[in-house]
Amino acid sequence: MKYRETSKFFEIAEEMVTPKEDLLPGLVKSTLKEEKFEQINLLKSPDYTVNRGNRKVLTGEMDLREIYADWPENVLNPRIVSLATEEGLALSVGRWTVKPDGISFLPSRLDLGIPAQMDLATLTEYLVQTAEFRGILTEADGHLEKHMAVTNLISDPKVNLQDAIYFLTGKTVVSTQLHIRHQRDDNPENPYGRVAVACNLRDEGIDAKCEYVCLCDAIAGGLQIVMAMEAYEKSLKVRNDGSHCLKHFVVFAPICSLSGAAVISIRAAMMGVRTTFFGSAGSMLHAMPPDRYMCPFYYGKDSERLVPEPGVLKIQEYIFGEAKDKVCLWCNWGAKRFAPAQALKDSQEELKTYGLTNEGVLSRAGTLTPGQIKRFGLDPMKLVSTATIYEALKYGKLNELHKFLDS
Repeated sequence: MKYRETSKFFEIAEEMVTPKEDLLPGLVKSTLKEEKFEQINLLKSPDYTVNRGNRKVLTGEMDLREIYADWPENVLNPRIVSLATEEGLALSVGRWTVKPDGISFLPSRLDLGIPAQMDLATLTEYLVQTAEFRGILTEADGHLEKHMAVTNLISDPKVNLQDAIYFLTGKTVVSTQLHIRHQRDDNPENPYGRVAVACNLRDEGIDAKCEYVCLCDAIAGGLQIVMAMEAYEKSLKVRNDGSHCLKHFVVFAPICSLSGAAVISIRAAMMGVRTTFFGSAGSMLHAMPPDRYMCPFYYGKDSERLVPEPGVLKIQEYIFGEAKDKVCLWCNWGAKRFAPAQALKDSQEELKTYGLTNEGVLSRAGTLTPGQIKRFGLDPMKLVSTATIYEALKYGKLNELHKFLDS
């Protein structure tokens, strides 16, 4: 089977999005506002989050008609919601880390294992409280437990969206898994060097009239999410006399590229379905060609409109220098959370391309001080994530953390 026959992704990416990729930042209309958030997970102590109050929410609306001329009139423009809570910043640029020997800044790509998983789950608990997601819940009100489904792509099952929706609403929506794996493709015509294979959509419990599908996975090129949407469309058509009732693909992507979001949104529009993306402060990134896997921040024209806290761009530049617009925020996305040793190995390999090392990056990040963060226009308290608080409590250094932040 030729690679283009495996999914519409390749046609959309190669013929529509890639030729006009430079236009993408300018096609985003950004709206920045502050919203109030609470600790909705009653299993967690509110002591260290109760005073967070308002945090910045950036909503980017993309008008893709310049790229896809046949955009259906009845499909609303896609939106990308980027959240600048402490966890949203930790998962994009980094956070303060507390160790027995001191406190220092830890870049996101080297923040590995369980702490990263903690922050990801907490980020989701705040994302479901945004006005944008509450609006989706209101649309589905009355049949939320029947007509909404949460699907974790196997590569990223730690978003914990089903839990967060329950903490907010008291209702349990259907949750399932879809195993999508990359398969190497040696066809020289395939610029991605891979195709995706969707296996085993566990659709038991998903109503044939399902209208809202929440897909959970980080987004680079967008191939796996497109495959997931196509798997859903196929499954629902089989069970619903050749049609589907889908209204909205809601994608929870802790980090997300603009080109990936564009491809996904166009594919959904072809199905007559709207898309909305929810993620961290790094939710409008640049997916590097040719394989569209590594995703750095955008820099230059329009870049500050693509992040809710522009100070993160200055932090990234301080640490990575001239490679600021090339180094991926996460590197090996899965290993960052599940296999730290592999993540470090792959990070070292990527950094070597730019004359950097893991050790050098950590050393440079370690020179960041609260005062320096303030000069970048960011409150250093906003880099105290759930994982930071856990570490401070674990090592009995909460008072030391407070003194450090005041220094």
